[in-house]
Amino acid sequence: MSARMTWIIPWYRENDWAEWCSVCHFQGSFRNWLTRTKARARRQEQIGYRVAAVMIEPGKFVEWSRMNGDKIDHEARMDYAMALFRGDAVVSKSDPQP
Repeated sequence: MSARMTWIIPWYRENDWAEWCSVCHFQGSFRNWLTRTKARARRQEQIGYRVAAVMIEPGKFVEWSRMNGDKIDHEARMDYAMALFRGDAVVSKSDPQP
């Protein structure tokens, strides 16, 4: 049996949506994002991926971004979500290092 690949989704809380819109210039409503994202996740599951929704917080993401290239874009949010998923995202200099 082969291992299934994991498709990572940076996941946003509705309470943080206004801040995400400000930080990342998102357009549209949280409900619109949620509907589209759930549909993409279903498509990925249908083709065999395991889907992992990784909750990211805007403030911690911005801090992490400053320490890792200072980009605030889709690629940076994906990198951050993947680092959280792997358990190796250092968010601040005071975070314990493994």
